[in-house]
Amino acid sequence: MKPRLFGIDRVLQTLWHRLPLSGRLRFAAKSIAFRALGPWFSGTSAYRDWVEQRQWMDVGVKNTIEGIPTSFGRTCPVRLRIASEVSDIPVVSVIVPVFQRLSNPIACLDSIATHPPAVPIEVIVIDVRPGNDVDSSLAERSDIRYLRMTHDLGVVAAANRGAALAHGDLMFFLSQDTRVLDGWLDASMASASRIPEAGLVGSQLLFPNGRVKEAGRIIGDDGWTRRYGHQQDSRSPELGFMRDADAFSFAAILVRRVLMEDVGGFDPSYTCLDFAAMDLCFAVRASGYRVIYQPRSQVIQHAEGHADSEVSVRANAGQDLDHHHFAAKWREMIMAHVRSAARSERLEADRRPAARMLIIDACTPTPDRDSGSIDLLNYLRVLDSLDYRVTFIPADLLYAGPYTHDLQDMGVECLYLPFSHSVEKLLRARGEEFDVVMLMRLAQGSRYLKRVRALCPHAKVIFNTVDLHYLREERRTSTQTGAPSESVVRRMKHQELEVVRGADTTIVISPIERELVAKEVPAARLRVIPLLREIPGRGAGYDGRRGILFIGGFRHPPNADGILWFCERVWPIVHRRLPDIELSIVGSYPTPEVLGLEGNGVEVLGYVEDIEPLFARVRITVAPLLYGAGLKGKVVTSLGYGVPCVVTPTAAEGLELDDGQGILVAAEPEAFAAAIVRLYEVADEWERSSLAGLRAVTERFSVAANRHLVRNLLTELGLPA
Repeated sequence: MKPRLFGIDRVLQTLWHRLPLSGRLRFAAKSIAFRALGPWFSGTSAYRDWVEQRQWMDVGVKNTIEGIPTSFGRTCPVRLRIASEVSDIPVVSVIVPVFQRLSNPIACLDSIATHPPAVPIEVIVIDVRPGNDVDSSLAERSDIRYLRMTHDLGVVAAANRGAALAHGDLMFFLSQDTRVLDGWLDASMASASRIPEAGLVGSQLLFPNGRVKEAGRIIGDDGWTRRYGHQQDSRSPELGFMRDADAFSFAAILVRRVLMEDVGGFDPSYTCLDFAAMDLCFAVRASGYRVIYQPRSQVIQHAEGHADSEVSVRANAGQDLDHHHFAAKWREMIMAHVRSAARSERLEADRRPAARMLIIDACTPTPDRDSGSIDLLNYLRVLDSLDYRVTFIPADLLYAGPYTHDLQDMGVECLYLPFSHSVEKLLRARGEEFDVVMLMRLAQGSRYLKRVRALCPHAKVIFNTVDLHYLREERRTSTQTGAPSESVVRRMKHQELEVVRGADTTIVISPIERELVAKEVPAARLRVIPLLREIPGRGAGYDGRRGILFIGGFRHPPNADGILWFCERVWPIVHRRLPDIELSIVGSYPTPEVLGLEGNGVEVLGYVEDIEPLFARVRITVAPLLYGAGLKGKVVTSLGYGVPCVVTPTAAEGLELDDGQGILVAAEPEAFAAAIVRLYEVADEWERSSLAGLRAVTERFSVAANRHLVRNLLTELGLPA
């Protein structure tokens, strides 16, 4: 390979990673340098990364500090119309019992009109107010279904009457004194859709000033409940993730209609809606379903008309009869529930987990931008299916917008600035609660292993190498100018093997890496868990496909170096033989050198949010990697779409695939180009390779095929699985 000069980006990156700084200090140092010398760095990937991180940081600070704008507080109702009118086939029936004061139900309806959900709804208003409080305009509205109950049978009966009239498969009960915020219904529906066993989903209730009124309720052994999160910041990480809850008040809950019918609706023995709602939560759980808290569904509740305005419903002595009935009815379940008495209110509000795992990585996973993030996301899905509560802290401590939200919606507690200030502070404050800690990659392993051992006395430690960093850098040193020196690589190898020695179990990604590490550390417990992938399957066959694709994030140096070599040495040969085809280069954070490849049949697309259409139309992909370690996600991803891939020996390493099983292997430019042309032009060979590759990755790399490996690893450590 012809040597190339490497730019300032690569040099700065190498020097930067040697600095012994925490994530918070790194970000602060970058901010000072880039603000002062921005024009000097503007072409580097580090500067582009910082700009993006700064944007997410600003969003995070805004969301966490500003809370709910004052405009969402008390405003005059304006009688807005709900745009969807009354749907003939609603997905959700929104039920609002009205029992006093005209202004509140109108304001509630106005908020629904202001923040319409994405699905068809019907709004049912059940009015049980005394005759002199009735507003005839409600009966005249065509955008709601209005029923006046002629006798004051009580609000619990009104809620049941509304449920009986509902046409939707889901029912969302709203208290009359609430105002919904953007996403109120869509977020709850997403939880019900993603979790089939979710029978009831409760919202995050807010005061008009944006502080939390309730993030679910905690049951005591006497049957009284207290609000969790009361008066806290609504964006606090401990209130920001989906979890199971003991119970909810009536104010904003989503329930499946079939389940509501099975349990007989709200128990009419209660006089108070909140006790009736808590009773329903226990009935849902007794039926084998889950009661879920969804913080992305936010609803403001005013205190008017409610006796339980204090933290505990014990505030109103008139509820004693309801409490007595509730405590007697659910005594056995309450006692079983509170036997798991936790060491803190935070843990008490989150009883369901079988075990608690802390994961420390460099940054929040971005699965649409890099392969390693896809693997971590699938680890999290497997752990969630095993009832693990995962707490995730990125070393950079940055809030990552939708990427953070995606983890929280999976039930992952995500920690970030300005609420968390360092990994060490987390370990000191909460180290004793974790059953297991997973350290991702060498940087986190070498930095935090000793602190985890000292501050997490009960925790097993798993070191997930992702790939062997020292092996990758050894190979890089042997192939190019500008790579780390041999002494640096030796130091890296020593550090990585020390983490292996100190961990209870080390995850490597291939048998080849297991053999290499076993020779160096014979006593280490090494477990091979390959890439974890959801396999989407193939769409079209050979006909109708056109073009060649390279995909890979360019923060990872082997990707940039590989595609530069390919375009310099291989593409001219291919382009002469197949002049009408185009090479598409896809990947986040393309370097200036990669952007400069545009032209001569090459299209640099950069980051593409949805890659499925690309794989539906291209005929083959290439993986021209010259060095690296681990398994290559780009190859497994391509084969998972049924698209064959031409690879170098480095890219094929560890996959244990033969030529024709979705791949053709070639090392030299002429051979690589010939393999591309053959696979591109011979339909029968393409078809055989496509089907064989798809079958192979489904058997070896699908989440379903490897879930047992994660379970076995946990079981070996004496952990629940």
